[in-house]
Formats: sequence, C-alpha cells, structure tokens
Amino acid sequence: MPCNASYLQITVRHPGDAVATALRTTGIDVVGHRPWGTHFCHFYETADDLFDTLVPYFRAGLESREFCVWMIAGPLTEADARKALGHTVTSSGDIEILPAREWYLEDGTFNPKKVKDGWNDKLVAALSRGYEGLRVAGQISWLPATQWKAFCDYEKALSESLTDQPMTLLCAYHVGARGVAEILDVARTHHFSLARRQDQWELFEPPELDRPNEKTRRRDEEQLRKSEERWRAVFENSAVGIVLQSGDRSGCFLAANAAYQRMLGYSAEELSTLTFMDITYEEDREANRRLAVELLEGKRQSFELIKRNRRKDGSLMWVSIHVSLIPGTGSNDQLFMSIVDDITERKRAEEALSRSERQFRALFEEAAVGIALVDSADRPFESNRKLQQILGYSAHELRGMRRSPTLRMRRRTGASSATS
Repeated sequence: MPCNASYLQITVRHPGDAVATALRTTGIDVVGHRPWGTHFCHFYETADDLFDTLVPYFRAGLESREFCVWMIAGPLTEADARKALGHTVTSSGDIEILPAREWYLEDGTFNPKKVKDGWNDKLVAALSRGYEGLRVAGQISWLPATQWKAFCDYEKALSESLTDQPMTLLCAYHVGARGVAEILDVARTHHFSLARRQDQWELFEPPELDRPNEKTRRRDEEQLRKSEERWRAVFENSAVGIVLQSGDRSGCFLAANAAYQRMLGYSAEELSTLTFMDITYEEDREANRRLAVELLEGKRQSFELIKRNRRKDGSLMWVSIHVSLIPGTGSNDQLFMSIVDDITERKRAEEALSRSERQFRALFEEAAVGIALVDSADRPFESNRKLQQILGYSAHELRGMRRSPTLRMRRRTGASSATS
C-alpha cells in the first residue's frame, strides 16, 4: 500500500504528548484519574495500608505503558515489594525497585539537586525507550530529622516543577514516625493527601491548591507546549536516528529526524513515500516483518534487531534498531517508534577481524613446518597438523604437554626431534 506524503507534515511530539492533557488513571479508586505532573502524598500506618495503595497504583501505570520506579525503605524489603506485585510484573523490566536511602542521600546528606537530576535522567531514559512517562512512589521513612526542612523545600519545589513533565509521583509517609506539625508540612507541599479514616481512604486537598477549571486548563496547555518543545529538541538534535511510523503492517514513515535522514541520504519528503520494508535489505526483510507483526499482535512490547538498510545511493549500511509500539489514544492512531544507530563501522571492524583470523587459521593449519601455540607455563594449547604428524601425537595429547628446557620434544616412538 503506497504511503501518503502528507503524513510527514504531522506535528513532531513525544508519543506520550498525544495524551498530555488527558487524565491518567492512578489505579486508586478514591483518587481516580489525574493529569500528568500530579504529586501527592500517602499517609499509612501498616505495610498492608502501603500495599493496598501502591500495588494498584503501579499496576495501572504498567498497563498505561508508564515506566515505574518504587523507592523502598525499612522495614519493607525489596522481596516484600516483589512478592506484593507478583513475579510476572517485577520480571517484566518495566519497573525498578530501589533503596530509597541510597537514592535520596549522598554521604548521609540529602542533596536535592542530585535527586532532581536523577529523576530527569530516568524520565529521559523512559521516554527514549518508548514509554509514555514515569510513575514513581517513594517511602520517606529514611529521612533524618536534621534534613526535614531541606526535604520539605524540595517537595514544594517538586510540586511546582512537575507541572510540565509526563510524570506522576506519590510520596508515602508513615504517620507513626511524624508529629502533627510535620504532617501539616507534608500536606502543604503536595497537591493533595491520601489517608485512611474509619477504614476508608479519603482525599484531603489544601484550599490554596483548589484551582478553578480555567486555571487548570491553562496549566495543561502550558504543560503540553513545554513538553512539545522539549521533545522536539530531543528529536531534532539527537545523534541517533529517531523514526515514527504508522502502527500497522504498512509501516509508512511519518517523521524522521535529521540524523536518520543523513544515514540514508533521503529527505523527509522522500521518506514519507516509503515504508520500512522499502529501505530494508532483501535478506533481512522477513525477520523485520515477523518482529513487527509480533509487536502488533501484542506478543512482545518491543524488539531489537541488527539488520542492513539500503541507502538512497544503493549502498548498504548496518543498523541496530530498537522498536516500540506507542498505543493510540482517541483521535491519535498507534505508532511505531524506532531508535536507530549506525553500526556500519563496527561491523566492518568485526568483519576485518574475522577475515584476519581466518587467514591466520589457514596459514597455521597448512604450514609445512610444525607449529605449536604455548601458554605462559610453556604448555602447548594448540598445534597444527604438521606438528602432530612429526611427533605422532594427537592435538588432544599435545595439549597441556610441557616442553623440556632444551626445547626438545620426543616422538611417540622414542626418537627425538627438535621443535620450537
């Protein structure tokens, strides 16, 4: 099926931005759906309280193609978290479980800049792998009393800075470890709080954060604009190829960044008339097609492939591709997103090394003189056919046989023959 050249005129957004203004499901009934950038706290008393909230919270994130991070703290262990979530979830590679103390503290001191930079790095990595965003939960029981004010300032700044990020953050506080004043500090630095009262989970929102609908709409529009600008900068300036293709069996090119266009020698307009099969080397097409079909059928969440592409000038190049399927949302169709790395020089080096090894092997085996390769203890570990013929030993028998100090080895018959 021919591709439509006008497709390439689509606005280049991060795939997750298609739903940037849509609400995300939190998985927590009383919280419901919330926009990206939501930062809320969870007051809990027991481990069961924690699991009652965090397990559905993370499951909803995984189902929505969000990369999840759980920062755990004592007395909860990683084994407890994995058991609560289930083996299938924790072995998927879509969630990380990390020690909160190691993440937040540096030499025993809370470093807000290090933590903020760490969240940004994780978000960028998640987006580059095709996730729609980042979902985080962190337990705060590790926090020393001396670091309390610095951490509250960080939490307040985080609530403000998350408004333009495809990220949801839940902070879990154990009520038994905090006084009334500290609980009020926590509540003021989050968009809202979740706590259990009379066996029911309830929401508590600070009055100053109850914004009218118009202000919320403007915030969401600004969030979308900034997110689009950030993704466009990544897309256009990346050193590796980034490609968006129609999420169907045709695989028509919708958008390709400058790095990818340089790799193949095609302009954006020229690529818009092609499919991934058109630029894939004939012998590699079936493997590429099969993996794409498995992705469409839900048999895998992504795939990696090393293959050959044909440039516009007809020459071949080797590429390593990582392909993810971005789900459709409402009026937006699903997409393939590919991260493409040119590995032609690496493959040439590997082929040159392989060729050199084959040439050496031919010379070694066909030499008219006996040759042995010995280790540092002067024991042969490999010998050619001529040496085996001279000495009357098999390769297996020669292997490990120690040479004498005079560099002489004896034939099986007892006669000596000088060799080196």
